Amino acid sequence: MDTMVSDDNLSSSLQTTLAVGGALALVAAAVIHRHKDKLSSFLVKDFAIEEMNQDTDWQRLTISAQAQGCSEARVAASLGSRPLLTTGKSNTDDRLYTTFYEGFQIGKDIAAKRGDGKCLGYRVDRESAYQWVSYEEADQIGTEIGSGLIQLGENNGQNTFIGIYAVNSVEWMTTALACHFHSMVYVPLYDTLGEPAIIHIINQTLLKTVFVDKPENVLALLKLANQVSTLKRIVLTKKLPSDKDLEIRNKAKEVGIEIMTYNQLRELGQSKPAVHHPPTPDDIFEICYTSGTTGLPKGAILTHKNA
Repeated sequence: MDTMVSDDNLSSSLQTTLAVGGALALVAAAVIHRHKDKLSSFLVKDFAIEEMNQDTDWQRLTISAQAQGCSEARVAASLGSRPLLTTGKSNTDDRLYTTFYEGFQIGKDIAAKRGDGKCLGYRVDRESAYQWVSYEEADQIGTEIGSGLIQLGENNGQNTFIGIYAVNSVEWMTTALACHFHSMVYVPLYDTLGEPAIIHIINQTLLKTVFVDKPENVLALLKLANQVSTLKRIVLTKKLPSDKDLEIRNKAKEVGIEIMTYNQLRELGQSKPAVHHPPTPDDIFEICYTSGTTGLPKGAILTHKNA
C-alpha cells in the first residue's frame, strides 16, 4: 500500500512537472518569437511550433546588428522538418547574408552608419572595463593576417586548414576572420584533447600553421614535431615570458619549426595585401573535433549554411 501511494504521488508530481514545464516552454517560445529582432540566436523546440506564427519566413530571420560578423551571429532553429538556417537579415537595411563573411561586411556598414563601430570586446581581467576593437580595426587585422598567411604559402580556398590553439580572444576571432576572408578552414585545438588527439587532428587536417597563445602549448607542439610532419610554423598570439622565449626559440630551431609573432604576420600581410576570396554558403569554415571519449576525436564539419 505504501509503495502504491508513493508511486501515485510520483506519477502525479511528474505529470504536474511536465505540464508546468510545457507551459513555460510555450510562453518562452512566444516571447522569443515576439522579440526575435533583439536576439542574436535562438532554438525553438518542435512542441512550440504550433504556438508560433505560421507565416514566419524562416529564410529571413532577423538578428541584431551588433552580433553580425562574430561567432554569436548564428541563427539556429530546430524546427522539425525545416532545415537548419543561418541566413539572416539586418533590421537596419534589409540586406540578407548567407555567410559569416557577408554578415561581417553588413555589420561593418551598419556600424559606420550608426557611428558605433564596436565589434570585439575584451578586458585584461575581471575587474577592468571592456575595451573594444572596431569593425574597421577587425577588418584590417583580419585582412593583414589573411594576406600574411597567403604570403607564407597558405593558399586561399577549401584545401587550406589553419589551427587555432588558444583561448577566446581578439586574436582568436581575427584569425577566424582571416580564414573567412579567404575561404580557408580553421581547426580549433584545446588543452583537454591530449597528445594522441592533437597528433591525430594535425595529421588528419594536414595543418601547416597553428596559432598558439600559451608557452606551455607551444612547447607541447614542439615536442610532437617528429610526429606531425606537416607542421611548419607556430604563430604566437601573445608575447612570450622572457624566461620562456629563448627556450622556445632554441627548441623550435632544433626541430625545424618556424616561430613568428602575430604582429610579424600582420606586417608581412601589410607588405602585400591580398584580395579577399569570399566563401559560399556551402563552404566549410570550421572542423570542430570532439573530445574523443570513445577513441580518437571525430571532426564535425560546419559550413556557413549549417553553422
